[in-house]
Amino acid sequence: MKLLAKATMYYLLVALIFFGIGGLLIYVNTEKLIREDIENFLINREEIATTQIVNGEPLSSLNNYEQKVSLIPETAKIDQLIFVDTLIYDIIDDKYQPYLQLTVNRRIGKQHYHIVISKSLIETRLLVTEIFLDMFYVFVGLLVALISLNLLVSRNLWRPFKDTLLRLQNYDLGRSEKINFRETSTVEFLQLNSILSRMTDRIRRDFLNLKEFTENASHEIQTPLAIIKSKTEMLMQSDNLNEHQFSFIKAIYDATVKLSKLNQGLLLLAKIENHQYVAEEDLDIHSIIDNNLKDYQEMMSLKKISIRVDLSGANIVQMNSNLAQILISNLLRNAIKHTPEGGKIEVIASDGSVRFLNSGEKIKTQNFQMFERFQKENSDSLGLGLAIVKKICESYSVPIRYSYEQDMHQFKLNFNTD
Repeated sequence: MKLLAKATMYYLLVALIFFGIGGLLIYVNTEKLIREDIENFLINREEIATTQIVNGEPLSSLNNYEQKVSLIPETAKIDQLIFVDTLIYDIIDDKYQPYLQLTVNRRIGKQHYHIVISKSLIETRLLVTEIFLDMFYVFVGLLVALISLNLLVSRNLWRPFKDTLLRLQNYDLGRSEKINFRETSTVEFLQLNSILSRMTDRIRRDFLNLKEFTENASHEIQTPLAIIKSKTEMLMQSDNLNEHQFSFIKAIYDATVKLSKLNQGLLLLAKIENHQYVAEEDLDIHSIIDNNLKDYQEMMSLKKISIRVDLSGANIVQMNSNLAQILISNLLRNAIKHTPEGGKIEVIASDGSVRFLNSGEKIKTQNFQMFERFQKENSDSLGLGLAIVKKICESYSVPIRYSYEQDMHQFKLNFNTD
């Protein structure tokens, strides 16, 4: 959830609680005040009725729909005002309506009178309902206005922070220029931008130094390795070597070749991670597969590997041509390397996907470790081929999946990621 949405949600929650409690208190207080007013009205009406009895008004003239006066036998409960809520049948509405009723017994002269005064609560409740509805509309309007104002103000206040995040997200350490944050008048954001600016400058400087060291070291190592390799080749062709001496020189030669390949693989990984393969073009994956199959035909023939190729549909992808070539070549070479003599390889490509399948025993390496550097099933492998494949796939957001079913290893590339 975004920061602005989260702040608005908390603001809305607090406002709803505050307005809810406030509205309830206002409603209860209004109800209490109106009831006290009706009770005072009933007391006033009862005092008028008592005065009329004292003045000798006939009882028949005192009785009406909301007032009843009657004679009662002598009773001890004199002058006690009793208020009750009751329902009285309304002839006009043909239903019972709520009333507040005052009952009192009076002794006037030697007579005892039972006086009942009633007051309808319909208008009162309508009034309370109208007040509550008006109050509700005011609260809703006030809430909407406050939230809108909060969103508007917060959006403007947090704009420099969002701009900082956007610049960090789009910043590439490999670029030569520094990152420049937007000027702002907020002290906290100024401090944040200053800290981030110093941090990114230090990281960028370290990154460029490391990149330069990696490139120089890899390049400079290649020259002495080439010299050692050529000299050992010349020594191995000498006729004066005995078998023992030849085995030593052969071991030096193999180690030099392995070191040279390792250096080239690590240099390639560093270049991919540094995004040095920038140029992209539309490439036909089927054509790249065909060319690689021709290159590895002899190797497959030596191991008596049967090959089945099924290329259908269109597989045009936008990639760097060198990386596309390395990607397909590494997967095909990996399949050949791990296929036993007399085994089989299948290359199946259709719209947007390419699968490399090869027969072979199940490997011990876990699936999630397979694409890590120096993960290898045998000592002859450098353990960099699939790591390079993974890096290339990550550079172009191409998912790659490995599975093992029915004694067949399968690597699947999916170029359709939209």
